[in-house]
Amino acid sequence: MTLNDVRTAVVDTLKADSGLKTLNVDVRTHRGRFTLDDLKIVAAKPMSVLVSCLAVKEAELQAGQVDCRCVWGAFIATADRSKMNRDSAALAILTILLMKIPGNLWGLDISAPEKIEAANLYSGKTDEKGLVIWAITWEQLITLELTDPSTIDDFLKFHGDWDLADPDGKYEATDDVSLPGPSGS
Repeated sequence: MTLNDVRTAVVDTLKADSGLKTLNVDVRTHRGRFTLDDLKIVAAKPMSVLVSCLAVKEAELQAGQVDCRCVWGAFIATADRSKMNRDSAALAILTILLMKIPGNLWGLDISAPEKIEAANLYSGKTDEKGLVIWAITWEQLITLELTDPSTIDDFLKFHGDWDLADPDGKYEATDDVSLPGPSGS
């Protein structure tokens, strides 16, 4: 599993939510936190939820996999062009997400969300642009697989170049060693 797999699963789960569908909310991925320039892009849709991987707080190698504590964000952006005023639309979407996120594993073998928080990102600039933006963040423990063993080619030949003298970039010896195949041949 990759971080992109998790983000895609979150987006797909939210897209399938009947409440968000009823409100005609555009749910999609986003690269990260917003800048003022991003507001122009967000304002193109009257109601949006943008999902991002915001940080990895911890990453520990455990038996061929990495356990990561990831911080995820879902940014709600609403404009007055929607059927509801932007404040009411943002709060309606926020309510749906606050009911959807706790306990949600997004159809994956991961831990439940923890430390769920929501914050209003109001500023004079967002108000000037006719937008309301909220951010919901949560942490989730995710296990990343380092490799899928079935995708690794058999290690059948070793090649080594050896610089035996003073480090001068010239190889004094070269080895090619054939190794036994997967069946021990």
